[in-house]
Amino acid sequence: ASKTAAAGPGEGKGQGPDVHAEKEPGKANKEQATAGSEASEDTLVVKKTAVKTSTNESKTASTGARQAERQQKQGRKGIRTRGKKVSGKKGKKKSGESSSKKVAKAESSQNLPERLEKSQIKAVMVKHISAMKQCVKLQYERDPSVGGVMKLNFTITGSGRISNVSVTTAQHKGSFVAHCITAIFKKMVFPRFSGPPFTVRGFSLKLGR
Repeated sequence: ASKTAAAGPGEGKGQGPDVHAEKEPGKANKEQATAGSEASEDTLVVKKTAVKTSTNESKTASTGARQAERQQKQGRKGIRTRGKKVSGKKGKKKSGESSSKKVAKAESSQNLPERLEKSQIKAVMVKHISAMKQCVKLQYERDPSVGGVMKLNFTITGSGRISNVSVTTAQHKGSFVAHCITAIFKKMVFPRFSGPPFTVRGFSLKLGR
């Protein structure tokens, strides 16, 4: 079985994905758009071949699969992730605690890069390949006819989290593998950056067997 790898630029002229940076009020960020454009050129190959996965990858894949099953039963499009409440000790804040945190946050943001590089986005994607392979495997068991290249649009915020993700290829919309991989995307964490959110359009995943 072949190992998961990143292929070259998308096939066909004029079919490459594009990326648009979200503009801040009254400000255009051309450099952000350029960086995002570079990040969306590769196609990641995701095969259903059995692979060894870490505990975290297995949990991520299982979570995505469970959410996909629930979503298909409900007959809805898209995935809704449930937020978890974090319990903590209640107590009075020390004077100056909030202000010191704000100062520390401001100082740390000054050291952040303005945008993410192509290699940084790709590195995060590769970390989740094993979990996505599990989605492809489960899809093949349910309906082996669903395959090909699945394309997604997703927005990355300065906090490093994905705020929105959607599948754009008609043959994959509403499928188990689309819901499963969408749930995994929502759990991805990218390096933080100081620039505005930007959207990666037409990111390709080749669903192999």
